[in-house]
Amino acid sequence: MYDFDPREKPELDRTELGPEWAHASQGAVDTFVNDVCDYLDELRESGVTNMWGASSYVEDEFGVGRKPAIALCMEWQRTFPRKKS
Repeated sequence: MYDFDPREKPELDRTELGPEWAHASQGAVDTFVNDVCDYLDELRESGVTNMWGASSYVEDEFGVGRKPAIALCMEWQRTFPRKKS
């Protein structure tokens, strides 16, 4: 049994994205995260993959490493379902 609830994960910390994001503006980080979440919404709707395997798609599509891709997928899960603007 897990001793944590993934829904209680705090918001994504920019350091989880890698050192290249350490000095990025919050607006740039938010835009990037929103782009990834939009991509993951589309990926889910396409049915191409089970979402547990989505991090490898994020790695390929956005050129990020494994750990940042997992962090981004966790952020998407934390905020799912998202309201479309």
